[in-house]
Amino acid sequence: MAREAQPSSNRQLSLPTLVASPADVGRLIHELELISDALLQLGLRHGRMAVKMPKTSQLMDLTIQLNKLNLLQAEDREALGQYLAAVRKKAPVLHISFSADPSPAFTEKLMTWLRREIYPHALLT
Repeated sequence: MAREAQPSSNRQLSLPTLVASPADVGRLIHELELISDALLQLGLRHGRMAVKMPKTSQLMDLTIQLNKLNLLQAEDREALGQYLAAVRKKAPVLHISFSADPSPAFTEKLMTWLRREIYPHALLT
């Protein structure tokens, strides 16, 4: 089942533990689309006009670093896009209720445990 959430390339991608919810995955997909659009505009203009590149979030930076990606490369952007789409579609989502919002440190520990013991692409709401 773990293969379903992997892109078709040989690269094995994974999510940082701070990417915990389907909303986080959705934000990463949107951010990747903005980056791809900016690079497409730059290519169409042949660098003649300035194109403002979107600033990447901490979650995107962590995802890039963890997977050793170069988003300037179309192949890396495509692999990440396929992976994130597969995770959003097929990853198990656990619904856990707390009496108060859990701290980011607790959420990170919980996600580390869930991904190690339950499923490598598990998400939490």
